[in-house]
Amino acid sequence: MIGFQTGQALAYALGKPLIGVNHHEAHLYSPWIGTDQIEPNISLIVSGGHTLLVHVRSVLDHTVLGSTLDDAAGECFDKTGKLLGLAYPAGPEIDRLAERGNPKAYEFPRPLLSDLGDDFSKGEMDWAVLYFDKSLTPAQREAIGVVAGKLFPVKWRSFKTAEATIDKWYFDKDGAHALLDGGKTAEVKLVRFKGLTDEPVVIRNLPYWGAKRNDGFVMMPNEVDAYRTGPNAFEFKGTNGFMITVDMNSKDFGS
Repeated sequence: MIGFQTGQALAYALGKPLIGVNHHEAHLYSPWIGTDQIEPNISLIVSGGHTLLVHVRSVLDHTVLGSTLDDAAGECFDKTGKLLGLAYPAGPEIDRLAERGNPKAYEFPRPLLSDLGDDFSKGEMDWAVLYFDKSLTPAQREAIGVVAGKLFPVKWRSFKTAEATIDKWYFDKDGAHALLDGGKTAEVKLVRFKGLTDEPVVIRNLPYWGAKRNDGFVMMPNEVDAYRTGPNAFEFKGTNGFMITVDMNSKDFGS
């Protein structure tokens, strides 16, 4: 804020235009200095004030996929250093001291292990509604509830169940489309990420929540991602998305 206000004052005093520049873009473009173009990539920005995961398509064409909800990684270093009485910036000194420390001395909380969500902080999810197709029997619903609890082993502030008619559900390598109640309740439509070939871009060897096995994250940005009923209704278009098939069997649930 101080730098911004100083810039405003200088622009006013000198009669010059004030041009806003997002300094994150400098981070994103820095690996390509000296080249004529930017290759599409996923960039992780980890600095004192920000932790961002960004999908970069080209110059001035990028989307933030996820970020911290509160303190960024660098800010955690700075605050810890202040508590320890270390000089600013404290990151390098904390890193040096940590190499001589005992990693088992304290058991710190590790929220959302194995999650590929889009937030890098906090260990509690806000809300979810699990919809059952009206044709399912009570036994089938109970089984699905057990699987859902194993697949998403987190604390929910609100978790409810409801009924709906699954009107459409199909998928192939180029996309997927699902409708609940003809789209009145919910709709998800994914389209294959346009890579360099006609095959989908698949991220493998990453865990997904509580599932120990999966076929990989098929990158599919959404044309529509909507929940259209109740106080938490939302609708997004063109945001990041993926399709995944998980593998779970009775051995994963123990006795």
